[in-house]
Amino acid sequence: ILRVFKRMGIPITREKEFDRDELRKKLHILPGYQRLFDALCDILDRSLWRQLPSLEQTLENLEDEKQRLMKKYPGIAPHIHLLFTCADAYPEILPGRRNYAEVMFPNGSMELVEPIYKGNRLKDLYNQLVASLLTTYVQQRVKRSPKDCIRILEVGAGTGGTSTAVLESLGEFSEYIHFIYTDVSLQFVRHGEQQFGESYPFTEFLSLDIEKPPLLQDIEPGSVDVIFATDVIHATHQAGHSLAHIKQMLKTNGLLILNEATKLQDFGTMTFGLTEGWWAFEDEENRIPGSPLLNTKQWQRVLEEAGFKDITVPLPKEIDPDDVPQNVIVAESDGVVEEIVEPQVTLQQHGADMKVDSSSADTR
Repeated sequence: ILRVFKRMGIPITREKEFDRDELRKKLHILPGYQRLFDALCDILDRSLWRQLPSLEQTLENLEDEKQRLMKKYPGIAPHIHLLFTCADAYPEILPGRRNYAEVMFPNGSMELVEPIYKGNRLKDLYNQLVASLLTTYVQQRVKRSPKDCIRILEVGAGTGGTSTAVLESLGEFSEYIHFIYTDVSLQFVRHGEQQFGESYPFTEFLSLDIEKPPLLQDIEPGSVDVIFATDVIHATHQAGHSLAHIKQMLKTNGLLILNEATKLQDFGTMTFGLTEGWWAFEDEENRIPGSPLLNTKQWQRVLEEAGFKDITVPLPKEIDPDDVPQNVIVAESDGVVEEIVEPQVTLQQHGADMKVDSSSADTR
């Protein structure tokens, strides 16, 4: 962050305190990126950069440090590469001279983002947990009602990280399943169809915006047995409103499986914080300060308010959900669907001045 500020013409000294308002004006930060800018300043405030013995040399050696870290920790090399790629583009993106999608999805490619959600041990662990929960559910349903067609829908499938684990696990039950792969982005829907369509013919591919009424998107109310979503509901304007739309699609006692980051992580802020979806939230009282994320207690509250019951976090008893960065949360619909007052939301209200392409904003 300091190197970025320096490249943008801000003198970096240990003695001078940053005035955020003055700095924001000098750097010409777009209104749509003010929350990100504040979060970046918070990261600096928490750091110990003023204690570095040789600040100038440290900034000059960052590229060498990047290579050293990638070599020493190959498991997170994609994270390091994406972090540096995004940060190096801040001087062009934050003032609006360049679209973030050109940086994160060069020529429409998923190669920078996809490794974050697949082939990562932590993400794979939680994706496998989602797959295991779904497989157990399907096994029990098939045993109890072998003639049923079990409808499973994924919200915000994105690059297909969780989809891969789930489809591989459910493949043996293909004759009992209708799987619906959805995303708000047509680009990701096409990506999913190319990746999974031939191997899993029981899968349907649809564009779905969870912030809009499902009925207007050709999904019948009360028609889905299980809905799951990975790192997506937090990226909506109001988590409770999105959960209400999910509930509209679920049958009574239908299952919802959320796989969500539940702890503030600077990596997410500095990378996916460039997307408009990251800062779209309006229900700040339900979010972890300085981020769009919800902790497990906040998820418990908004799920209960939306009419979900039997809310659980499947972790060993000795592990506190607040001590881990990601959690899987399971809940059931109580079957009561209340009328939703749909908000009038326009892109201009939430960062049209960020000059982004919404078809590329969804990153799961």
